Amino acid sequence: MPKAPARSPSADPHVVGTISMLRGGPDVPLYKRLFMRIRDLIAQGRLAPGARLPASRALAGFLGVSRNSVSIAFEHLAADGWVEARRGAGVFVARDPPVKASTPPPRKARDVDPELRPFSLQVPALDLFPIAAWNRLQSRRWRTMPAEALAEGHGAGWPGLRDAIAAHLATTRGLRCDGSQVFVTTSVRAGIGLMVRALKLAPASGWVEDPGYFGFKGALRSGGIEPCMAPVDAGGLDVDAAARLHPEARLAIVTPTAHFPTGAEMSAERRAKLIAWARGASGWIFEDDYDSENHFEGLPSQPIAAAAPDVTIYMNSFNRTLFPALRIAYMVLPESLIGAVERERSDLDGHTNVPNQIVMADFITGGGLDEHLRRCRGAYRERRDALLGALETDLRAFLSPHRTPGGLQVVADLSRLDEREAEGAAQGAGIQLTGMSRFLDTATRPPQVVVGFAGFKPADIALAARKLSVAFEQLIAHSPGSPAP
Repeated sequence: MPKAPARSPSADPHVVGTISMLRGGPDVPLYKRLFMRIRDLIAQGRLAPGARLPASRALAGFLGVSRNSVSIAFEHLAADGWVEARRGAGVFVARDPPVKASTPPPRKARDVDPELRPFSLQVPALDLFPIAAWNRLQSRRWRTMPAEALAEGHGAGWPGLRDAIAAHLATTRGLRCDGSQVFVTTSVRAGIGLMVRALKLAPASGWVEDPGYFGFKGALRSGGIEPCMAPVDAGGLDVDAAARLHPEARLAIVTPTAHFPTGAEMSAERRAKLIAWARGASGWIFEDDYDSENHFEGLPSQPIAAAAPDVTIYMNSFNRTLFPALRIAYMVLPESLIGAVERERSDLDGHTNVPNQIVMADFITGGGLDEHLRRCRGAYRERRDALLGALETDLRAFLSPHRTPGGLQVVADLSRLDEREAEGAAQGAGIQLTGMSRFLDTATRPPQVVVGFAGFKPADIALAARKLSVAFEQLIAHSPGSPAP
């Protein structure tokens, strides 16, 4: 005689009732309180492996909360391995949950590292980096590492890497240079600081994009250059306005291919005006070719350095395309500056990590970099589409995105909330949202947020967007003057 199936603990009114004993104060979103409660019940063995959970609609009605909050809690539990959804059958406690019943629940739950929360900015697709291939290159190199690689490195960088970068730029960006013109640094910021010292422009001033990356201002000031804010619009840096506001400037830092943070591409007309300004003012263009690898509509324009190598310092970084901890960036210098920059580097910090440079050279020459960039472009397009879709559905009542041809972040106009409120609500939901005002100095813009997508899978983006929508709705519902529920 077949054995009667055991009664599901989820059908027990006592068990269902215990779910309603949500911990955490009113400042903790409902979905998170529900997630923590069910997770703890599973970890304590009060919900057994294989047990069927109540349907989201039924549980929402029992708790008196929105079904959306329950659905997000279930999705979060599934993502962390506590439950599993079976099509047409429901949601069940995982057969092998992350923590066994005999193990006490963790003291403090944390979804992800704070630095990697959706929608953090300037986080590349770390999940796509080919760690195994990199490890093989590194292991092989360390087995045959030449003695000179363990000594003091050349200030300009390992010759093999400099040649590899020059070849890479010629094929991917149409920028032709000799390896001797390539100068390896630890970051673009470090390169800017090094250049302003080598050029000996201080005291002077330099144009910095507004809005723009705030780190550039510090890099200039470290070399005695006063940053002057130059307005940016859909055509990139406004050269006419910058020259009118700050005619005394001797250099300009620009991100012309995909401006950070707006993603705007500098127009051909303004590129020509910038070159004419630099030559007429005996000035310099510091070109950060930011996100040139990630263009989603057509092909990116050639670097300014390709048209004006005599007045342009080209800069880029593998920290942004591979992983931030790598600490390898580079510049392309006019031949007339090579000696001065080498002398300044010798006095400053000597050189960049040589073994890492050698492995990086192997990665480029072996085709690993090109393959990784191709893979990332496809993934970034998919992640960008996922974010735009989520912004235009789940978050359409609050955010209106701007579409740009490139960049690994999306700017969205805010409605019903100001930037500080949006940032705070996101923080409470475990999400990183950045207000545009953080990148502004003197310019003004309507309330906007900058949303990063590169480091997060489409499913994570969709879930985060739904969590953010709930957080925004709850914030508005509890705001003074809001209508009673």
